[in-house]
Amino acid sequence: MRIDQLKSMISRCFRGDVATGRTRLNECIQYHIDIISYADRFNSCFTNGMFIHLATTGIICGCLENQIAKEQHLGAILHILGWITSLFVSCLGGQILMDSSSSIADAAYNSNWYNANVQMRRDLIVMIVRSQKPLFVATGAFNVLCFSLFVTIMKMSYSILTLLK
Repeated sequence: MRIDQLKSMISRCFRGDVATGRTRLNECIQYHIDIISYADRFNSCFTNGMFIHLATTGIICGCLENQIAKEQHLGAILHILGWITSLFVSCLGGQILMDSSSSIADAAYNSNWYNANVQMRRDLIVMIVRSQKPLFVATGAFNVLCFSLFVTIMKMSYSILTLLK
């Protein structure tokens, strides 16, 4: 939600006089810095926990798949569906964060930046360059929370299933 608010703030920066636009752009830059710092603090709190959670999710799903293949219990099917759904929702949130943070650069480029003075254009370029590096939720030192991680964990659970057979 903060990223969407930042994108709407950027679109209003270059309307009106130069002084008002400069003030609005400074607010946008500060708001963007705050969003980046929030993401960094979030990562420092949850990186190791997310790694442990996702590693165990793959193992649990593999074991549940094995139980389903052998016994076909309804409870095991519902259990694995719950684990896969929670994994998908987590990865969806991470993917949305990555996509929306990358779209800040598009919002800045689509604004009326060409009506601004040279200094404001330079500041906007710095913001665009920083926005091209997406924000993410780290899951240990090796991966980020996104759809490709979902696929990787599902592959890992299948590997565990084949190992258990």
